[in-house]
Amino acid sequence: MIGTIISILIAVFLWFSNGELSGQTVNFVATMIAIFSLAFLALEITISAQFWAPLQNLELKLAPHVLSLLKSDWKVQAGKVYFRMFFLLSLGFSFVLVTGSSPIPNLLLLAIWIVLLGFSVDLLYKGVTSRSYYLNPYQVVDHYKENAGRAVRNDREDQFFLWNDALAETALKAIDRHSPSLSRAALNRMHRVARDYLLSLKSIAHTEIDEESSDAANYTLLYLMQRFDMVNKQAIQEPLEEVSSDLLGSLGKVVLDAAQYDMTMASLPIHFLGKCSMAVQKAGFEDATQRATLTFVQVSKMLIEEIDVKYLDLKDPFLSIIGHMHELASAMFRKKKDVNISLLIQPFEELREIFSQEKVAEHPDRDVIVKSIDNVIGEFKTLESMMATIPTFSESEEEEEPQESEGKDEPDEQDVASGDEEQ
Repeated sequence: MIGTIISILIAVFLWFSNGELSGQTVNFVATMIAIFSLAFLALEITISAQFWAPLQNLELKLAPHVLSLLKSDWKVQAGKVYFRMFFLLSLGFSFVLVTGSSPIPNLLLLAIWIVLLGFSVDLLYKGVTSRSYYLNPYQVVDHYKENAGRAVRNDREDQFFLWNDALAETALKAIDRHSPSLSRAALNRMHRVARDYLLSLKSIAHTEIDEESSDAANYTLLYLMQRFDMVNKQAIQEPLEEVSSDLLGSLGKVVLDAAQYDMTMASLPIHFLGKCSMAVQKAGFEDATQRATLTFVQVSKMLIEEIDVKYLDLKDPFLSIIGHMHELASAMFRKKKDVNISLLIQPFEELREIFSQEKVAEHPDRDVIVKSIDNVIGEFKTLESMMATIPTFSESEEEEEPQESEGKDEPDEQDVASGDEEQ
């Protein structure tokens, strides 16, 4: 913008200076116009070539389809067209100045060309910054998300899958290159893509929910959940616990988004949340395992608070949540027998407290859900009582130590007798 402003000021100064371009000056100006326009065209082509190799490398190692994004950027493509048109127009200006065949005064032609030159400077700088944008993988994942959202709005299923796969692939490659922040950024955009898709199902164009549309929605949601699962497996393999922990939080958000569209659709993301939770527990990710438990509790709380559940079936989603929490808590106990069982019980007590709210007090599914929670709590309390009666390893060691010391203090009579005989 600065180049354009300065060029306008120079053009205005020239026009109001009441000067004229004479013979040799005209030839010099025409030559300089041709040289400058050619230089700008060559510079633009050089800049494009300089960015091509780094972008190819980025596409190969981290961000798929980044070159396709650049080619589809209309601003970059318009800049290329402009510099070719500017070069041709400048040649025309040069020809007109030399031949004097234009009815427009030469000074006005020069002023117009100076304005175009200033605009060319700004456009060249903009072209560099626009191309640099695609060298930043964090900004590229934003592009993926925007394109996926555009595909959802335009009902372009193939494009939607393409850009969601690009996000998942970026997350996987970022894990391979030990870049957890980029992987987490990609996961965040994957959740937003899933939310955009579920919100689109509630739009005016998709108000009728029939069996066919429900099957298509479930298929797409399954496709999205499988990508989360792939990223979690890769994070466990590396290992990068913070990525798995962030992924569990994203899955919890997808559960809420799915439930706001249709409570029955929440079962699928709940299943994958439980699957990923068990995977991180088996991998020994203690912080991520705690995050999984907290996510289940928080999701349960928000399902009740943010959705009108008065006439909805709550058994399937909440019994599934309880089952996954029970499985997770049991696995934590099996792995570490000396764990404080009260800590395992606490999430279930919080879950039970959620169903003591007035909003669900009269819900027909409440008793079944509360009974299931009570069964789990009773099971762990029984286990806690049993563990309290079993002596710990350290206590049994303390009991054995005095007996061993007494045996050492009192020598055996046969040993004493044999010693006397030897004397």
